Amino acid sequence: MSQHLISYFDIYKNQSYVINKFLNGEMEYYYGEIYLSSYLKFIPRILWEDKPKQFGFAILNYAIFPESAASGYMPSFGLGTLFADFGFFSVVFTGFVNGFFKNFFYRIFLKSKNNLSFFLFVFPFGIITSAFLLIYLMLDYFIRLARGRPNLEGNADGQQG
Repeated sequence: MSQHLISYFDIYKNQSYVINKFLNGEMEYYYGEIYLSSYLKFIPRILWEDKPKQFGFAILNYAIFPESAASGYMPSFGLGTLFADFGFFSVVFTGFVNGFFKNFFYRIFLKSKNNLSFFLFVFPFGIITSAFLLIYLMLDYFIRLARGRPNLEGNADGQQG
């Protein structure tokens, strides 16, 4: 049992294992199935009782460790989950997209000095969180605009204060 618990946190071993399976031709790429199916997590089972158990990163768990996955053991594969969709391309692409959004939200934080915009920078891919925070920031901007202070860095004449 303790070996089972320790192996749960062995992300790098699992990551290397899954990437090697793809590089050695032991598994076929999923071509976006893992990424796209990960959005099923937002649909509650109460609304879709027959929702599949194999979606998102769990697809790899069921493919690589079927007995363990069936019993609820879901180890992480780190970048292996990204690699499973399109290989190195998806890892590099995701890195660029992540960097773009981090930069974008960091600039929003610098301009607005709003504590909530900090969460967009720290958690840019929390879809629901990001949507609510973006709505809040847009409302904040329009309120400033209505008050005659559209400049996010200060008042209407550009002075701090």
